[in-house]
Amino acid sequence: MLKIATVGSGLDSVTAGASVEQSITPYLPGTIVVSVMQPIGLTGACAVQGSHDNSTWVNLHSSGVLITDDEIQFKEITLHKYMRPNVTVRSTGSVNMYLLNAG
Repeated sequence: MLKIATVGSGLDSVTAGASVEQSITPYLPGTIVVSVMQPIGLTGACAVQGSHDNSTWVNLHSSGVLITDDEIQFKEITLHKYMRPNVTVRSTGSVNMYLLNAG
């Protein structure tokens, strides 16, 4: 059965979202999952970020520049202890970000 964890929902401003500790099966650090970015009329750029110390962040899945009506993006990533969404550029629209695992 496919498990879905929301990283960020309806993100419509330039901001780094709240971090979430990955501590519950099937979302444990080191687990390979699929990151999903679902732009909704978004013109901008965003990333799913990971951290092992909740202070130093790296982009695990970067969208690049998105324009209105770009399609959903998928990328296989390895979970860090902490995960968060980050919208780095936005002029219109919003984005949803998820993690998928067969768990």
